[in-house]
Amino acid sequence: MKLGHGLGILPVGFGRYLLVGGTTFVIYFGQVAALFSGLHVPYAVAVAIAYVIAMAFHFLANRTYTFHVGEGRVKTQLGRYVALVVFNCLLQLLVIYLIHDVCGQNFYVAALLGITITLVAGFVLMRFWVFMPGGDASPGRATAPANGRAVTGAR
Repeated sequence: MKLGHGLGILPVGFGRYLLVGGTTFVIYFGQVAALFSGLHVPYAVAVAIAYVIAMAFHFLANRTYTFHVGEGRVKTQLGRYVALVVFNCLLQLLVIYLIHDVCGQNFYVAALLGITITLVAGFVLMRFWVFMPGGDASPGRATAPANGRAVTGAR
């Protein structure tokens, strides 16, 4: 079964996006455990190292596996990805503030709602902005869109 394809209710690629996210979590948690518990690295250092490793995997796996962007301006995509990570962090904080502090709801309910919102926002922004189909084409440069037909960047 192709993840994210043929499910009817989910956008194309969403299953792959979830798989990459789950794998990223396993990589992150595994690195934290290995560094903190195994090598006795201070937790702040362990978390920072694990986060960088996990985010590098997340970027590359989504770029190649989820959104099939084999070419393009990596620097532009990476810059957009970093902006997306910062945006999602701020969005998560805003949702928790509004649901927990303003509305008085349980913190964990607020955090779960924030995760759900940032998960969807992350997918949409990655699909249509970070890894925008054909968005990184230079004028006159041929690209291969998802339908497989070559087009030029010049109009």
